[in-house]
Amino acid sequence: GQINDVGGDRNITAWFEWGETQSLGKSTSKQFLRVDNVPFRFCSSIANLTPCTTYYYRAVAQNSGGTSFGDILSFTTLCVNPRVDLKANGSDTNITILPGDSVNLTWSSNDVTSCSAVSSPFVSSWSGSKTLSGSQVISNLSAGRYTFTLNCTGFNQTVSDSVTVEVKANPPTVITLPAVQTL
Repeated sequence: GQINDVGGDRNITAWFEWGETQSLGKSTSKQFLRVDNVPFRFCSSIANLTPCTTYYYRAVAQNSGGTSFGDILSFTTLCVNPRVDLKANGSDTNITILPGDSVNLTWSSNDVTSCSAVSSPFVSSWSGSKTLSGSQVISNLSAGRYTFTLNCTGFNQTVSDSVTVEVKANPPTVITLPAVQTL
């Protein structure tokens, strides 16, 4: 905001009113100022705003003569698109491996602040907090179907991606009758 005239009292209290409608409804902390020269600029910061939202605000100044209000202006916060991409051995689709083979899980994310891993059935090495991007090799899976999921959160939104890995059982050894011939 900017104070253009002190109105005869250099002791000014200044703040901003703001909100998601032109009715405003919220205020920043009041600043107690001694204004010796005009124009005099002041500012305040607000945090934890909702993405993709229009906010309205105006400057307010007060001295012993009363309170003055600036025009109501607006701004729109940037729109974010939280996303996560999890791959198994470079694939977004289900994969099949053999017992003894490893699977390389790789992931990346955008517009998130934290990620956590879960699996079904439970695999201890794929659980809990994960970095926002990375890779991890999972080994020693027994025969079965495993779903690996990465849940990422940011800007009050949670996004998830999953991959399924099927570990095929080794085929049974087939024993056949010996071939014999009478001579």
